[in-house]
Amino acid sequence: MKRIFIFLICFTGFIQTVFGQVAVSYYPINSYIGISTNPENRIWADFRLETNTNGGNSNMEISPKLNLKRTDILKAYVGLGVNFNVFYGLFNNGQYINGYLVSGGVLVSPFKRVRNLSFIFELSPYINYTLNDGMIRTNLGIAWHFKKRKQELPLPTGGNKDIE
Repeated sequence: MKRIFIFLICFTGFIQTVFGQVAVSYYPINSYIGISTNPENRIWADFRLETNTNGGNSNMEISPKLNLKRTDILKAYVGLGVNFNVFYGLFNNGQYINGYLVSGGVLVSPFKRVRNLSFIFELSPYINYTLNDGMIRTNLGIAWHFKKRKQELPLPTGGNKDIE
């Protein structure tokens, strides 16, 4: 667990450096934590790690997403992804991929003063790697967007006395 935590900190720092903005999400019902590139962009990526399980069963998902609608309050998206397990694959003849997914969802930021906070609802059909079984998953979560601060210019105070 300590290694996973260190990995997530390093991964977040890498994403923050490369892309400038990052979002961290938590899905308590399905026990996933996620790190995303800037979800305000037209195209962004999402990485999720399953928690509350032992290391050999720690499934991960990576999914590029496409925003269909972007407003201050709502972002609707679709994406394709893959579910994999590196630890299981190392000890089971290289079977790293568990299955494939299609995701569609919305990020809702209802609070005007705290636009960095979003609630996530996602519908995600999933099919296993042999393509003979699947399910429809729903995810409900919360996300925080770490954004670069915009440098604001000071407001004029009514004139410059040096010019007059």
